[in-house]
Amino acid sequence: MTAPSPSSPLARGSATVRLGDLDAGPVATASRGGVVTIGRTRVTWWVGAEDRWHVPSDDASTRDQLDEGTPVVETRVRIPSGDAVGRVAVTRVEGVVGPSIVIEVENASPLPVAFAWIVESSAPLHGLVGEGGHAEV
Repeated sequence: MTAPSPSSPLARGSATVRLGDLDAGPVATASRGGVVTIGRTRVTWWVGAEDRWHVPSDDASTRDQLDEGTPVVETRVRIPSGDAVGRVAVTRVEGVVGPSIVIEVENASPLPVAFAWIVESSAPLHGLVGEGGHAEV
């Protein structure tokens, strides 16, 4: 990952980055702290560390980076034992029509942590399916 340039939307703090692919165009946005907006649905993540729950979109230690040349946004939030990392990207998945949005979280610290997904929507959701550590809304 490379640090965002001063002119990057992520470096300015409040802007959003459009995520998509060449066929579909923009399908979601990512904003400060790894907040992903897909239509009327907003997905955020929190990390429970040894001291408290950390909310990347509100935490002063949050660093967002844009991976140059790819539709990947990385968010890092400092926790007492290291970092928690979130990434969002758009990809194509076999058997799925259209692009898929992948949001992953990683514990980059030596101690165990808990992750919480927060899904807010003003549109009806058709369920949450989890399989092998993966979830689909």
